[in-house]
Amino acid sequence: MSDTVLTDKASSKSRSALLRKEPMVTWWWTIAAIAVVGSLTLSQPLLSLLGRSPEFFVAKEMTSLEIVLFALGVTLVPVVLAVPLLIVRGVSPMLGQWALDLVLGAMVAVFVAYFLDEPGRPWEQIGGIALGVGVLFAMAYHFSKGMRTAVRFLVPAPLLIVALFLLTGPVSALVWSGDEIGAAVGSDAADTPVVVLVTDEFPLSTIMSGEGEFVEEGFPNLARLADDGVWYRNAVANAAGTAQGIPAIATGKITKLGDLPTSTNHPDSMFTALRRSHAMRVTEQVTKVCPEDVCSSEETSRIEMWKTLISDVRIIATHLVLPTEQSQDLPAIDANWGNFAQEGFETGDILEAFNAAIEDDRRAEFDEFFPVLREDTERPLFAFGHFLLPHQPWLLLDDGTFIGGAGFSIFDDGVVWDRDWPRALGMQRHLLVAKYVDTRIGQILDELEANDLYDDALVMLVSDHGAGWVPGQERREPIQETAANISSVPFIVKYPDGFGDAPAAGSVDSARAETIDVAPTVFDVLGVEPPYAVDGVSLLDVDGRSERTETTITGPRGTMLTAAAAFEGLFEDATEVDRWFPNRDPWELRHPDAPPDLLGSTPEVRDDPAVEVSVVDRERFEAVDPDTEPYPAVVYADVSGAEEGTVAGILVDGQVVTLTETFQPYDLMRAAAVIPKGVLKTGSTDVDMVLFDEAGNAYR
Repeated sequence: MSDTVLTDKASSKSRSALLRKEPMVTWWWTIAAIAVVGSLTLSQPLLSLLGRSPEFFVAKEMTSLEIVLFALGVTLVPVVLAVPLLIVRGVSPMLGQWALDLVLGAMVAVFVAYFLDEPGRPWEQIGGIALGVGVLFAMAYHFSKGMRTAVRFLVPAPLLIVALFLLTGPVSALVWSGDEIGAAVGSDAADTPVVVLVTDEFPLSTIMSGEGEFVEEGFPNLARLADDGVWYRNAVANAAGTAQGIPAIATGKITKLGDLPTSTNHPDSMFTALRRSHAMRVTEQVTKVCPEDVCSSEETSRIEMWKTLISDVRIIATHLVLPTEQSQDLPAIDANWGNFAQEGFETGDILEAFNAAIEDDRRAEFDEFFPVLREDTERPLFAFGHFLLPHQPWLLLDDGTFIGGAGFSIFDDGVVWDRDWPRALGMQRHLLVAKYVDTRIGQILDELEANDLYDDALVMLVSDHGAGWVPGQERREPIQETAANISSVPFIVKYPDGFGDAPAAGSVDSARAETIDVAPTVFDVLGVEPPYAVDGVSLLDVDGRSERTETTITGPRGTMLTAAAAFEGLFEDATEVDRWFPNRDPWELRHPDAPPDLLGSTPEVRDDPAVEVSVVDRERFEAVDPDTEPYPAVVYADVSGAEEGTVAGILVDGQVVTLTETFQPYDLMRAAAVIPKGVLKTGSTDVDMVLFDEAGNAYR
């Protein structure tokens, strides 16, 4: 036999041995490898995100044990992938090894894509790099004993990730502590009913004009309360987020950095102080400042809680996995701390598996508050209602019809776009929801009157925080230059009839008021001293408030700053809203560059082969039912071949019903608009979108 033949056979055996090199792994190592790599690449980013947002667990009223079980479950979920791998391994050990390599490589690729993802970076680039790294890892794991050994050394990683989640950071305070109850006043408090209504993310610029006047025609029910009480128009929230805002209102104290919105971190509050003198009826949507022993509430079904939890985690995980620009049609995860699917959205082309919810739970928050006002209590009523409206995403028409949130976002990672028209569309969506809130507040006032509570009660309306419309600036995280606009909020107080120290009904107060003044004012009107130290002062102490030169604000991302107390600093955003909505009527929006005679016209549309306008989810208009939600009032289209800022028109049965323009979020050109409810006829409606040139000629 020649040396050449022997060499060839040896080479063949060597290659075969290389391909078989340690492919036969034990079943338990398949599980361990999946657990190690899965926990590091999938579970850790998810737990890291939620670990910074303990409010997610507070909102679900999760116990310490449930949080521990959740962390273990998230860490071990990737192990489910080991089941099909073990089946494949039972059929062919060699194939099972290669399948394990590919799954591990895919996990690494997902992690790399998440790490590289940022607005503006092309998905092709992210995907290419992630795929390359994933393939390299899979090959290295298969052929390199050193790589497999390294993974073996990381076997403790899943438990370490769970331990870090539970023992460090804000979540640890939930796991290792319980409710605390602070000091209470005696029974000498006045028998005055107290009603505190807290809206969410309601900017002052929504109700105030650029001249500092209350826009009464836009918000007749808030104006009605102001006519009966005092409008504190130089009011600001001491927080830029709900987790900090509700405790500030309830306690009268500045929320410290790192504090959770729980009774553990805030043992002293109006709720605990007045628990002996008043019947506490407290509705907190996403916080737990009122201890369970003081504020009884219906117990949430634990099965329903886990169902919602799983749904929320699935949505959050999808946000983490998908590129930023492709996750725009998913439910928003910054609107509140849970039940994201119920916030409503309309499916796009990216993830059709997520179905739009037809109910918006936030409307029900008002319905659930009415029985509180009808309840016959032995002690005076103390009703505190926090309503998660008009906080974005803005999913309602002004009559409360649920329309979903599809079409566009005017924020880029929390920063307000610098394009005028998309920002105006966002204001319109906000005003629609704010008008609905005004209607519901009016119904609450009617209910108070019907139950003979209104005249005798102290009624306070305030927002936990505001939001800004300043182009190119954070909408929620205040900086020195934008703090006044972002933190200014509506603050209206109706004092009990006959209360001697109350200002005249219909007064407008321009001295600085702060949300930490709510609790001290309640104590003052009830004639008791606060049983704990407060940072705020009574609104009746005009001299004390007039001496303020600055306001302390806690930001949602762990910042604290001060804002000047000058009232003039609050005008900028109001002037911008005036530009588009001088009467705060969401339907008065008009495109500035469109010929005025286009609305109501029936244009002839010419074909332009270079342009494509495709209405998304056109089938929504094939069976329109005004009583079925989501009602398809949001019309949006993908556009190609046109410049950004091109005027576009929505046609209903060939007639122009509203005008908008093209805009480009990331790499996608779109046009979107909201149409009034009465425009679509019941049944099938022909809805289309066309573009207009400067002469007003339609084309597509």
